[in-house]
Amino acid sequence: MLGAAAGAFWLWTAGMLTSFVRNGFERVSMLLHTGHVDRPDVFIAAPAALVTGGLVIFSFWGYSRVRNKSWSDLGLFVAATVLVAGFFIAIFAAFAPQYLNMFRTHFR
Repeated sequence: MLGAAAGAFWLWTAGMLTSFVRNGFERVSMLLHTGHVDRPDVFIAAPAALVTGGLVIFSFWGYSRVRNKSWSDLGLFVAATVLVAGFFIAIFAAFAPQYLNMFRTHFR
């Protein structure tokens, strides 16, 4: 469930709080129409989003195949989600504090 938590958090930040994923798919369109990409650093967002979506889906699929599920797993998933969010926010704070503004409306 750690993969699902990390992937979902990344997709939420990159796809909902910023335009990174949208801009990545715009670069894919540019590549298909013109044959070149002006911002390869943004272009990578498109395959990253697809692969991260796969991580989330297959993490849940893998969990669905576990035989001895329990309700305490939900608590572990919530704890993993909180820890992953804290980890990502700490990384932003340490290395790219200019991006912390995207969290201000959600974490006050």
